[in-house]
Amino acid sequence: MSGWQSWLASTLLGLLGALLGYWVFTGLFGIGDDDKFDWGGIIGALIGSIIVVAIGSAIIKRSRAPRA
Repeated sequence: MSGWQSWLASTLLGLLGALLGYWVFTGLFGIGDDDKFDWGGIIGALIGSIIVVAIGSAIIKRSRAPRA
């Protein structure tokens, strides 16, 4: 995947991961709260987006690999 498709996939995966990470850290672990600016929510969103993008890119690479 290259060009705009790669950019779009990374952006969507990053946003999904940020929402998931924020929900896990704030909702389940109780780290951070619902303030306008909260380090716990931001760090959770960052960690979540990194994990989801890494998993998504591994799945995309595996599905596009040539099969022998």
